[in-house]
Amino acid sequence: LEPDAVQGYLAEVARVLIPGARFRFQWTVGPTHENYAQDHDILDVVEWCDDRGLLIGDTPEQDDRYPTWCWATAVRQ
Repeated sequence: LEPDAVQGYLAEVARVLIPGARFRFQWTVGPTHENYAQDHDILDVVEWCDDRGLLIGDTPEQDDRYPTWCWATAVRQ
């Protein structure tokens, strides 16, 4: 997804979650060979969440087996 689509997606998640609810999600980081992949910087995603009332509740994770994916959990404020 393009950055504006990701931000819209996060806004909708924030809209439907009740305060304290958790949302686990993943996104791509770094270049990939897949046509659908976008390179979203971890700090950008954290800022986009924060701007929409979603606090990242853990440190975004990457796994050596899947180096182009990052996982995080956001908590609705």
